[in-house]
Amino acid sequence: MSPCLFILVIDVFNYLLYNPTYGIHGLALPSGSIFRDQSFANYTTLYLKGTYDNLERTSKMFFLFCTTTNAKVNWKKSSAIWASNQLKDYGWGIDVGLIWVQEGEGVKYLGVQVRYWLPIDANFGKLMLSLKGTLIS
Repeated sequence: MSPCLFILVIDVFNYLLYNPTYGIHGLALPSGSIFRDQSFANYTTLYLKGTYDNLERTSKMFFLFCTTTNAKVNWKKSSAIWASNQLKDYGWGIDVGLIWVQEGEGVKYLGVQVRYWLPIDANFGKLMLSLKGTLIS
């Protein structure tokens, strides 16, 4: 029953994230579509426009969601990458323990290396070489 309840609660989170009332701006893709989140099990990645106002609106939405559902964000396991040309504000979120990944550094998300700039073969280069070796032998 617990996984089903979790899915229902996360659906509420997604509703709030995409609700125009909160005005949370996601990442604009070249196709013109907007990308805000990606979820797998109890992991969620947010892709947000890097402005102070947008981060504040997101923070208020998080507060509402957590207060209503009694959910908690584990800020010690949360990290952020400033992937924007906007002026960087690494001070935002530090009061709750949000970790900002500095340029040149990265984090692992579901076993995949993520960072501002990443070579194409960074995650799968060794795997592809191993597969080639196995297939050729």
